[in-house]
Amino acid sequence: MNKKYLYLFLLICLITILFFGLDNDILYAKTGIKRWIPFIIIFFVIPFLMFNFLNKYKVKGKTKFALSLIPIIIVGPLFGLWSGYLSNKQLNEDGKFTIGIVSEKFKSGRKSGSPGVWLVKCKFEVDNEMYITFSKKDKANLYRIGDTLNIKYSKKNPQNHIIVELE
Repeated sequence: MNKKYLYLFLLICLITILFFGLDNDILYAKTGIKRWIPFIIIFFVIPFLMFNFLNKYKVKGKTKFALSLIPIIIVGPLFGLWSGYLSNKQLNEDGKFTIGIVSEKFKSGRKSGSPGVWLVKCKFEVDNEMYITFSKKDKANLYRIGDTLNIKYSKKNPQNHIIVELE
């Protein structure tokens, strides 16, 4: 393969992997390096490959930099929409319900002078394994630690879940 097209080939492969090849463990990770893999690919690796591809065509200065950032503007939002679609599809196809218990409640956004918003996290159990939800907005400030809420989760991957009352 011509070296000129190597970066383009890698760019296309990486975008394909990002949209069609990431495992559920990566898509729904809450901790560790797995959580950061899509972010690193979108904001660092793809622009790097684009920059080097443009370098082979001798695109200069600010134009090369600006063109290298375009994939972030396109791929970032599209990946967010795609992963949301996949999550909803999986929940609709094999979703089950269980009860979660509010385990954390805290207020965010006070630093910027805004009144802030209350956030809650729930714990729930599936097949004798505990899971913790992402922080979700409790806009009406209705729930307290210890309250029970309905959780819809994927049988295939319980890390893919929603708090029904907060959707």
